[in-house]
Amino acid sequence: MKKGLLYLTGAVVVLFVLLTGCDKEEAEKPSDVFQAYLTDWQQQNFAGMYTKLTPAAKTAITETDFAERYSKIYEGISASQLTVTGAVPPEEDKPGEEVTEISYTYNVKMETAAGPVTFSHAAKLLKSVIDKETKWLIAWEPSLIFPQMEEGDKVRVLTSEGQRGEIYDRSENGLAVNAELPQIGIVPGKLGDNPEGAKASLAEKLDITVDDINKKLSAAWVKDNLFVPIAVVPQESLQPYLDIPGVDYQKKTVRAYPYGAAAAHLTGYIAEISAEQLEQNKDQGYKTG
Repeated sequence: MKKGLLYLTGAVVVLFVLLTGCDKEEAEKPSDVFQAYLTDWQQQNFAGMYTKLTPAAKTAITETDFAERYSKIYEGISASQLTVTGAVPPEEDKPGEEVTEISYTYNVKMETAAGPVTFSHAAKLLKSVIDKETKWLIAWEPSLIFPQMEEGDKVRVLTSEGQRGEIYDRSENGLAVNAELPQIGIVPGKLGDNPEGAKASLAEKLDITVDDINKKLSAAWVKDNLFVPIAVVPQESLQPYLDIPGVDYQKKTVRAYPYGAAAAHLTGYIAEISAEQLEQNKDQGYKTG
């Protein structure tokens, strides 16, 4: 009885050792490290992500800088609803002993201030020996944040104003269109020997005062070699302005109404509105602008 019991106990011990060995082997699979890294990423557990990096990656960036880089980028683009997923093909789930490097594809989705962002990229894992223990670790680089990123790059959101829609009648005649017209201005350093005379000539042609021009020229950003916009003029009347010393022009897209007041009932109010008219429109429930 005792021998049988001892034999049975020994068998249990051997079986336990074998099972423990299998569990350890399973825990070192690169796919497990990869999936754990993606889980940490989706939870924005940057400290957890950092523990899974190769020694070379940790040498290139500290844990603090690593966490700050992700958090500042995500804050800067107002990232939300972050989803990070990746599927490992069965044939790649158990690489052979001779394999020391493997790559898995992951997918990222998030909402940002610039709209939804989605991309796919590959993460490279390297078999590393740390304190005599073999591990699979992430060979991290900036392109893992966004595929186009390189060392030193920064991420930000730029917004631009959309172009206004154009209005045409059924015969394709433009009623309210976006036209490119010359915007004349002054380069202060080129006003010549008689700058006041040049400004007076320009003011007369534009039917404005010299004070109006001087106010624009006195802006803090103005320098002698910079173009200071003054007014938009018709293309056909451009040349007389250019004959004045210091006057130049640039192209500017503006709202144009080819039919003027004749099509006001279709395009909206196209003239200046008085304060009295504005209070009356509000009382009647109209919208202006």
